[in-house]
Amino acid sequence: MSISEFKFGEQTAHQGMRADLKGFTLLAERLRGLAGVDLVVSEKNLTLMACRLGPLLRKYGTPNYSDYEKLLRGSDGGVVREFISVMTTHTTDFYREAQHFELFGKLMDPILKGKRNERNPELRVWCAAASSGQEPYSMLFKLLEACPTLVHWTLRFLASDIDRGLLLKGAAGIYTDQEMAKVPQAAREKYFDKRLPGQTTYTVRSQYRKKITFAEFNLAVPHYPFQHPFEMVFCRNVLIYFSQADGVAVVDRLVETIAPGGYLFLGHAEMGFVKTKLLKAVAPAVFQKQIG
Repeated sequence: MSISEFKFGEQTAHQGMRADLKGFTLLAERLRGLAGVDLVVSEKNLTLMACRLGPLLRKYGTPNYSDYEKLLRGSDGGVVREFISVMTTHTTDFYREAQHFELFGKLMDPILKGKRNERNPELRVWCAAASSGQEPYSMLFKLLEACPTLVHWTLRFLASDIDRGLLLKGAAGIYTDQEMAKVPQAAREKYFDKRLPGQTTYTVRSQYRKKITFAEFNLAVPHYPFQHPFEMVFCRNVLIYFSQADGVAVVDRLVETIAPGGYLFLGHAEMGFVKTKLLKAVAPAVFQKQIG
């Protein structure tokens, strides 16, 4: 087969996938059930699914969406995780929406003062859409800078995501020049190992990597089984992919995990998912759980 024939075959298959509304609906329902992502029928989403799943259909020799959906139903966890990884968006960056990080000192000061007399003071933080780690590391760095006394505390920092591969990258803490573009030089020198000549990546220093636990977690599950509440929860720019009802339900479950007086950070486009009276807005997309 010539290159032109191969490309023509790929193009024809792509067009067939874009026109397969029944198969699209099957897989969209599967995605919503697995990850909560609400992929409605639109030209944009028909193209997105065809582009992202085309390589997987070729990999497994499934000629259409329906056959691939049958494969998902009868497959092991690895095939399902691959489907979720391909079909979910993982845009992230260091210090994204930077104004949130500048609030840390102001918001955490009364919480820290309230715990100061405890015998073994702890601070519990959860980044619920950690992706490849840039956000939880940004949170850690800014928390340590805004609250220097935290170095003497027990910091319970959970970073979770539905994509296991991205979590492994986050736990390794290795980032390219491009990924490090927004990290100030002072932070590079303090929190990252110095690069040797010829190296093209930065690595978060081990003493900081050890402060964060990366773990797989699905926000679409009906119950969040945490034994102890968090003082701070970040769940930014993931609910925009959920339906309104599912997004509201996730926020309600997140609130259950937050200690009274603790904070929930959402993306700026996600404030409409907050319906509970237990939360009070204290800054754009930042909410405090009410006490009592």
